[in-house]
Amino acid sequence: MSNYENLKCRINPYQQFQLAHNPFSIAPLFKEFKKTSDCQKEENLFVFPLDQNEEAKILLSGYNQRILVYGLYGVGKTSFVDFILYLAYNFHKRFATRVVIAQDNLEKAIHEILVSLCFDIISEIDRKSLFHPLIAIRKWIAGERHMDTLMGYLQRLLGKYTETSEKIEKKATHKKIGGNIPILKGELSYEAEMETRRSLQTYVETLTLRQIAEYLSDILKIVRFLGFDDIIVFVDEADHIQDVQAFLKLLTRSREVLFTSGYTFFIAGSLQLAKYTEAMGAIFDKLLFLKPATFESLKIILNQRIQAINPKLTTNDIFNEEVLEEIFTRSKGVRKQALRLSEQALEKAAIANSAKIEKKHLMQVLQSSYDEVALELSLSQTKLLNCLATDGSMSPSDSAFQKKLKLKRTQLRDLLEDLWKKGYVHKEKKGRTCLYTISAQYKPYFAASQI
Repeated sequence: MSNYENLKCRINPYQQFQLAHNPFSIAPLFKEFKKTSDCQKEENLFVFPLDQNEEAKILLSGYNQRILVYGLYGVGKTSFVDFILYLAYNFHKRFATRVVIAQDNLEKAIHEILVSLCFDIISEIDRKSLFHPLIAIRKWIAGERHMDTLMGYLQRLLGKYTETSEKIEKKATHKKIGGNIPILKGELSYEAEMETRRSLQTYVETLTLRQIAEYLSDILKIVRFLGFDDIIVFVDEADHIQDVQAFLKLLTRSREVLFTSGYTFFIAGSLQLAKYTEAMGAIFDKLLFLKPATFESLKIILNQRIQAINPKLTTNDIFNEEVLEEIFTRSKGVRKQALRLSEQALEKAAIANSAKIEKKHLMQVLQSSYDEVALELSLSQTKLLNCLATDGSMSPSDSAFQKKLKLKRTQLRDLLEDLWKKGYVHKEKKGRTCLYTISAQYKPYFAASQI
């Protein structure tokens, strides 16, 4: 007889805690910032990370700005900016888009902004079934940009929503553009739509930054037909870029795009990025630092997660006090790390059929994390990361560093380069010297696990 019959029944493993499910997810809030109903539920989970809500009013009323939101990895930068996008888009008539960048698409990150805006316009019309603005947009494209390649692709994608046979005039020459506005009849097939999207993206990748800035001005006009005042662009995941200097060069080269009138840019960056204060001051109007949570703030964050599922419960019903203190100590107040530890500790407590999360459950989670890292790294790499976690940035040419680890310069360089490729450390060039710093998400772990 099968031993798995009990797994075929739907069982709530968190029933003993009076919870329908594990409330401590690390998923960012307001990710679907255009869905008002979902975001309104997530408002109950969100703890504003700045000292005063008044600062949010300033951000929501600021136009034509470039804002760097920086802090430790996992401190809540994405949820914070997505919260601003949710309010701006749904309540302040500001169109918004999010672009995720990575090391492998860094060169085309600015191009991706234009592509995302084009596709978001199509989604906006599709989602709201906007008829009259659509007619106005199509007239404007046909009258002002009828020979333009990008606008031609956009016109083609818009063609699946409606038809019109109105005559239009080209303002510059006052000549009539003959016949109907050229569109596809009926629904655009899936294959044709995908091919048009690919062609649009390929075309955008060939554009210069100056051409992109010009197109952004055209996109702003189209967005205003849809009833929005301006556009907010959120460049996310910049804190994961390992080559900080390459990203800085991208920002410097893209000044013409970043200063396009009618656009506000939010960029989520790392502490390493914010170190370049002179370069940052030439690009950004505002540098906004998100601090890790205090112990009291962390308790509020966890408490709201619990009460979203069961309003009768508090953290005291789920955690022993010493566990909360240990989670705060281990996470250094970094929200994502604290939620991850809470989520996994609750799983261990559920497996053990305990009434509350105890310290032993948290220690099991921590030990499991140590074991996973130990399998991936050599003893020399682990010792090196321990050293970086306590002593800060170092160069392989540093004789004291070499002596402490009993390694030659070339050995240190090879170990650090391997750790940089794996994402454990950041690399920064200062003249002919390379400085390596442990990544923020790993610092608490290696500072606490000295060998």
